[in-house]
Amino acid sequence: MDSKCDSTFGNGLPNVIYIMGTGRSGSTVLEIMLANNRGAFGAGEAFNLLMDGFIHDKECSCGYAFSECDVWSKVKANVGLSESECRRLAEKSGKLEQHKGFWRQIFGRLRKKDKVECVSLNLALLRHIKRAANAEVVIDSSKYAGRALLLTRAMPGKVRVIWLTRSPRGILASYAKRDGGEQPSMPPIWVLAYVAFVTLCAAIARKKLGDQCIHVRYEDLLADPVGQIDRIEKWSECDLSGTRERLVEDDVFEVGHVVTSNQLRKQGKITLKRQSGRGDLTSLSSRVAACVLGLWYRLLGVGSSSIRASQSQAHGNVLK
Repeated sequence: MDSKCDSTFGNGLPNVIYIMGTGRSGSTVLEIMLANNRGAFGAGEAFNLLMDGFIHDKECSCGYAFSECDVWSKVKANVGLSESECRRLAEKSGKLEQHKGFWRQIFGRLRKKDKVECVSLNLALLRHIKRAANAEVVIDSSKYAGRALLLTRAMPGKVRVIWLTRSPRGILASYAKRDGGEQPSMPPIWVLAYVAFVTLCAAIARKKLGDQCIHVRYEDLLADPVGQIDRIEKWSECDLSGTRERLVEDDVFEVGHVVTSNQLRKQGKITLKRQSGRGDLTSLSSRVAACVLGLWYRLLGVGSSSIRASQSQAHGNVLK
């Protein structure tokens, strides 16, 4: 990845690998894999840092509260925002970066003042994360397509976006379960509507981003993790040798300092286990939703041919 920065914001920013997609798509798994490299830092869902970290002081995966963590305590002190400022900026960021904000960006309906303030906040956070973590590359798994557009435009040449998709069966099966109480289960019809909408946003963002965006299927990552990491490394021009070595040696992955993500962040160290990426659907409504979503995927150009091939292979590696 090009290490040169635009002169308007100097050389204090890290390179960013941004993971875009839906919830339950495997973004936390991919982030942990990518963050286990020299000079890389997994920031979790950085979009939620103001609320989860600055305001609610949630526990980091290192075992300490956000305000006591070796990394995040430095970020909080250096950013220097009051609680009222955090709440105001979190609300404003939501209007620009979440799903409604995506369409405001597409149709040029953003207020210039709001955009400048949101961009300034993100650049400040990334600068201080880079310094506190001593990281040249920050992995952000916030998933929102609107945030992907905002960051790539604010940091030309510094951001690469991975669009991560998961098979309809896999994502519906995942949403049928609760994630430790943090992420509730969802009825199939809601999952269908949500995933269809988010993948539409991501497909539009991918077209606008061009070669700054690469599409990765979660099932392909499970079936051939080394091959997919090699592909991401070549595209991003980031050294991912640490990830490759752990995969080859079947070694553990360190979760690092993740505050905003799913329950996987609380495990500290993650090992590789053999498991199929295919989801088991028991209800008729789930199977119908999976069929409709499969048709939608093909319409958007993320068809299931590669997914089916990977699912029919021997079980792939997955982080648990």
